[in-house]
Amino acid sequence: MIKDRIVSGSFVFSGLMLMISSIVALLSLPTNAGDIIIRFDNYHNEVVWAGSFALFFGVILTAAAVVLINFLLVRHIYPKERFLAYLLSVGTGAVSLLFAVGTFAITLIN
Repeated sequence: MIKDRIVSGSFVFSGLMLMISSIVALLSLPTNAGDIIIRFDNYHNEVVWAGSFALFFGVILTAAAVVLINFLLVRHIYPKERFLAYLLSVGTGAVSLLFAVGTFAITLIN
């Protein structure tokens, strides 16, 4: 499985996206201020959901746990069903990319 470029590249990409998300959040979000704006409604011009800095890093840690669990699943599935392993690994990369985009959007709001 490690020799397969698609699977290993997808999980390396996922790890990089999570690291970049963590670094961007750590450097650009205020740590000592009040709540961080997680979701803002432009139509009503109000904050819909606000949370703390620790809550935001909890979301990133949850994404890291999902990547780790999917990596273990792909390691187990790969010898038996390669297509499902490819699908799961590429899907993990896509979800990590969405987490990174969400992190960038939240840091731009704050």
